[in-house]
Amino acid sequence: MSWNPHHTALLFPTGGYHWPGMGADVDVTPRREIFDRAEAALAPCGVVSGSLRRLMAGHDQARRVRADGAWSWSGDFPLSMVAQMAVGVALGEAFVERHGPPCVLAGESMGELAAYCVAGALRVEQTALLTYRWAVDLQAASNHLGLRMAVIEDLAEAEVARLPRHLQARVVVAESPRLLVVALPPCHMEELDREVILRGGHTLVSNNPCAAHEPRLASATAIWDAHEAFLTTLAFTAPRIPLLSTLAPGEFLAEAEALRKNRVDTTFVRVRWDETLRGLPALGVRRVVQFGPASSGYALKKFRAEEPAFAGVRISIIGILAGLAAAVPTPTGPGKGSSQRPDPGGSMHGDADGSQLDSHDRAGC
Repeated sequence: MSWNPHHTALLFPTGGYHWPGMGADVDVTPRREIFDRAEAALAPCGVVSGSLRRLMAGHDQARRVRADGAWSWSGDFPLSMVAQMAVGVALGEAFVERHGPPCVLAGESMGELAAYCVAGALRVEQTALLTYRWAVDLQAASNHLGLRMAVIEDLAEAEVARLPRHLQARVVVAESPRLLVVALPPCHMEELDREVILRGGHTLVSNNPCAAHEPRLASATAIWDAHEAFLTTLAFTAPRIPLLSTLAPGEFLAEAEALRKNRVDTTFVRVRWDETLRGLPALGVRRVVQFGPASSGYALKKFRAEEPAFAGVRISIIGILAGLAAAVPTPTGPGKGSSQRPDPGGSMHGDADGSQLDSHDRAGC
């Protein structure tokens, strides 16, 4: 594949994109040491040897289930997030080794932690600890407050603001102008879906048993005081590769203290992923490479279809090492990919134009 790293941005998707067999190809290369280091770092958290690889093979991955008109969540959410982070780091570092440093890095929500690591701002071991700890604390605070997340598609934010107030739905991430992540009590998920359908949209409930980027979480004071104290034990360093803020689009996280503060703020402050993407062409970006399964490209594809300034940006989704050397696909144009669902066991790389995505394939929020 012919890449120009000076015009390429590496992106890491939000948490929730895991699949059986993830990282299997990495595990037969020297980069398996990333998985070894991540798992060893989690031993003080009670993670036993072999747990990470069993989860990556498909055991106990975080999932949501609907039964009898209600939603429930199962699986090991914190370790699922570490698995996604570790695969993202392995792929990101392999890209940099093969093609050279990109012009910029960015990660959405949980994905930002992989971006920190690939940028050189945090070592693998500490990234694993932070990923695990943040997931544990988000889940605990969300359980305490009774909050979960859902995606609303094909409604603008002004329309979401007019939803019934008793639903308590608050936008916490904007992935595109008409693809919004909201936090709300799970008891209102069914009514939210009905209200959104009446307005011409639809919803998808997150795999993740938590809310994030939500001011209401701040009321769990004891959890976040302890989390902030934990952050002071981590050795953040200035990134070797430019790292974009997703809370203040257009700004770079260039200093250790800014990196640490960003990790405090991101729990309670809305992620402006759409604005982060919108600013990439002005930085000279002509291609974005996102590390994840094919389904993780849905939001990028939708953003490109809705944003004329992004129409000329090529999108590649890479979930396996072979994707780093794959031939450049022939684009079909913004918004013209097939709507057929991908085979869950199929290819995990390709151009988003032809990745056969459907909104129901989106697992992360």
